[in-house]
Amino acid sequence: MKNKIIAIVIASLILLNCTPVFANTFFGSNNIEEIKAIENYIVEYVNSYTEIEEFESINNSDIDYNKMYRVYSSAGILDNDKLNNEIMQNFVDNKEYDYTMPIYCNGKNVEMILDKIEELSDEENNNLPTDVLEFRKNNLGKWIVSSISFGTEEYDYIGTVNKMLQDNNINNANVYILSGITSIRLNTLVAVICPENNEDAKIFLQSSKLDNDKLYTFDEIKAIAEQDAEELKNLPEGTYGDDATPIQTSVDTAAPTPDKNKIIIISAVSGVAVLAIAIAAVCIVKKKKLTFTNIRGGNHL
Repeated sequence: MKNKIIAIVIASLILLNCTPVFANTFFGSNNIEEIKAIENYIVEYVNSYTEIEEFESINNSDIDYNKMYRVYSSAGILDNDKLNNEIMQNFVDNKEYDYTMPIYCNGKNVEMILDKIEELSDEENNNLPTDVLEFRKNNLGKWIVSSISFGTEEYDYIGTVNKMLQDNNINNANVYILSGITSIRLNTLVAVICPENNEDAKIFLQSSKLDNDKLYTFDEIKAIAEQDAEELKNLPEGTYGDDATPIQTSVDTAAPTPDKNKIIIISAVSGVAVLAIAIAAVCIVKKKKLTFTNIRGGNHL
């Protein structure tokens, strides 16, 4: 009997040693309880667009929190000499962030950005309409859907990053997702991969002008950003586009998507005036004439 038990223990240990363990952590993914608390609101909000966008209503069970991720502001990231786990933890400490929640159901992709209503400075308050100030006052500290987009192609950003981690045999790393690094080719989501042993970070991003199968070093990213800054000087003032966005001190988060027919509806961006929902409806009617439609509308809280 003892021999059988010993044999089983030895076999188990061998199996454990032979099985690769991918214990990578997406930073902030363990704190989504604040979003789960408004799950009913999210479902109701999405379903308010069912007739306009011609898709079937979703249920709570259609939400997959494993595909949801936290996105931090990237403002100031290039000021660092290098990036590793310790530096990134300090960088995101008290940094502004939002959540991106994708839902793919019945052949329709719905993607939301969720923001928390925060206190604004006196100067910011003075520049906002009365109805917007009233809305912010009544919902201070609450999470709201600040933008919602609809498309027909499923896109799993977490799954894409996880595949990159596995393909490169990266284990025991923290992954920090940042908004664009504010340059022509880097204005996309950036996954900063930091091994827990404090080795230098590797950076994954997707861009039509970069190698999407490569992990970049921070020095390579800084070099690309410097080159883009030079190229921007030669662009006409006010030039915008998927791969030509002027450098800013901060940028809106925009998840990469292969769906060119995606329609984006911005319903309430923190610190930006909110227009009437009627305007949103008019703009949606015109969406077939545009690749992307940006609308600022009302809230469903």
